[in-house]
Amino acid sequence: PLFRLLSAAGVERPNVHMQNVEALLPAPDCDNPFAAVRSFRHFPTQYCSYTNGKSFGVLAAAGLRSHGPHHFRSAATCGGGGAGSLDLPAGVAVVLHYESATYAKWRTKYLELARRHGDAPEVLSRVPFAFYRQSLSSARKLLHAEAEVRL
Repeated sequence: PLFRLLSAAGVERPNVHMQNVEALLPAPDCDNPFAAVRSFRHFPTQYCSYTNGKSFGVLAAAGLRSHGPHHFRSAATCGGGGAGSLDLPAGVAVVLHYESATYAKWRTKYLELARRHGDAPEVLSRVPFAFYRQSLSSARKLLHAEAEVRL
C-alpha cells in the first residue's frame, strides 16, 4: 500500500504526510528503548510531546521546498493553491517517536535547549507541551545549580 500511495501522490500533492506515535517505555531505567518498547500511544492528545508527524516530499514537484520542519510545499501549492498534501493512513506508515528515551538523552536535549533559550519566560509560555515546559524548567535549575557549584 505505501508504494501505491506514494506513486499516486503526484506533483499536485508534494507533501506526503504521516503521523507519529509515541513510545511507552517499559521502565524509567530502560537501557535500550529501541529493543524494549512494545507499545505506543496513538492518541496525540495523550502524548508527552511532539504531535506533528513528518512528511515525504515529492521530488518531481517544481519548486519543492520545506515548509517548516514537518511539511513540504511546491510552486503550485504556495499561496494556498491546491490541496498539496496526502495524509498516509496509520495502517500504512507512522513515525515511531521515542521522546528523550533515557535520562542521558533527556539531560542532553533539555540542557542544550535551556542554554540556548535562557530564562526567557516568553519562550516557556510558547511551548505547547507540559512535559517540555517542566523539562526546560528542570534543566534551567540544573544549569543554575552547576553555576553555583563553580563559584
